[in-house]
Amino acid sequence: MESFQIVSKDGTRTSWNIPGFTESLCLPDDFVAELSWVLQGKSVVSWLLSFGEHGRRLAPQVAGCLLGLIYRGKSETPPLTDQVWSQNVVLESLTGMFGAQRAKDLLSRASSYLKADMTNETAIRLILQQAGKEG
Repeated sequence: MESFQIVSKDGTRTSWNIPGFTESLCLPDDFVAELSWVLQGKSVVSWLLSFGEHGRRLAPQVAGCLLGLIYRGKSETPPLTDQVWSQNVVLESLTGMFGAQRAKDLLSRASSYLKADMTNETAIRLILQQAGKEG
């Protein structure tokens, strides 16, 4: 934790600025001290394995996060209009315009025309064009 910038500290907790996180990470000081002490004798993954099946399931994710933190480069999220289309984003946009049921119907009817590499903006535009042709 020494490599991360401390944002705030009170008598029991400390908040750190972790690259890649949108908000600071706040942890109890006792937890960090205990975890640091435990991990001096073994790796994070071997420590997680001591928690049985739950630890084994969590170990790959934790190891991946730790590797990501080692290389902690920030990546910029592309604007929503440039992101590859997401059903949730498109459905949310259509719901705002047409209501939930009509939005689901429009998305369902246009799904065969939607391509995996389309942006959200392109997918919404195509769905609106299809809706305009229908009625």
